[in-house]
Amino acid sequence: MTYNDIAIVGAGLAGASLAHRLLKAGCKVTIYEKSRGTGGRLARCRIGQTTANLGAPWFEPRSSAFRHWLTQQPEIQHFNLSPRDFSGQSLPQLEIFTATPSQSSLTRRLVEGAALQSSTRIARLQPGRKGVLIEDDQGRVLASHDAAIITAPAPQAIPLLSSKAEFATQAARVIPQPRWVTVITLQQPSGATSNYFSGQHPLLSRVVKQPASSCSLRPLGEAWLLEANTEWSDRHQNDASHSVAVDMLQSFTQLTNRVLDITGLRSHRWLYAQHTSPLTENFLWCPEQRIGACGDWFNRPDSEGAWFSANLLADKLLDCTESQ
Repeated sequence: MTYNDIAIVGAGLAGASLAHRLLKAGCKVTIYEKSRGTGGRLARCRIGQTTANLGAPWFEPRSSAFRHWLTQQPEIQHFNLSPRDFSGQSLPQLEIFTATPSQSSLTRRLVEGAALQSSTRIARLQPGRKGVLIEDDQGRVLASHDAAIITAPAPQAIPLLSSKAEFATQAARVIPQPRWVTVITLQQPSGATSNYFSGQHPLLSRVVKQPASSCSLRPLGEAWLLEANTEWSDRHQNDASHSVAVDMLQSFTQLTNRVLDITGLRSHRWLYAQHTSPLTENFLWCPEQRIGACGDWFNRPDSEGAWFSANLLADKLLDCTESQ
């Protein structure tokens, strides 16, 4: 059987990268996404009249393949940062790649040409002789496709992989790690001595000043992404967002050592921000049931891993199709 009509569950970097490869090969692609738009953990948010990155603020490529791919994308800009630790000491220069005007701009372009079904929660995949039926959380069968690929985080993938018990068991071995983030917008400059802070801190993992190109701020305004560390996020994962925002803002105020003129504030818990994974596979694929999975919960738990996983699965699917 050829795979000319493929469903993808999830429109993060893995889903968007997979869709782009399949579309270029002439496949029909339908993407089912529970959120209103693309990006996943590259998402942006709105605070008043301002938009800002809510997830991963940039990419730090480790491989030449991912670096080369990033340089070929029209949204990507390259920067060198001079970070400091939370005590103010200089850290080694950091090379980053970021999409403008927001990180999700990259995924929005990659899925162009696909049928994007946003605000749609998929609850079940039903493999059959004629294809894979897609069922939403209301019990409605939405469509049938030649194959279906899950790019959602491992805990969300488990019920969708239930028809292939071995795959569901593998997904269940992955341990998710939550992460609280808070985005703040300021009327006046913060006075911070760097655009990026990271290192050891009782609450924070990193603090990132968002580039002006990603925000629609007043001339002197600033936007910052505050990211809590894994340990603090885990202990406080069930706290109210307001309480989390207060604690994170207090830590940022101590860092800047001045009173801040705040115009906007939003906290968000990424329940599946990162993963601890024992898996050695790069993806999952069952040709008999025509279902599979890819993403950052395989053997490279980051954005680069999501991209690699998606491309390796794309190679597999396209090889299968071409060999028919």
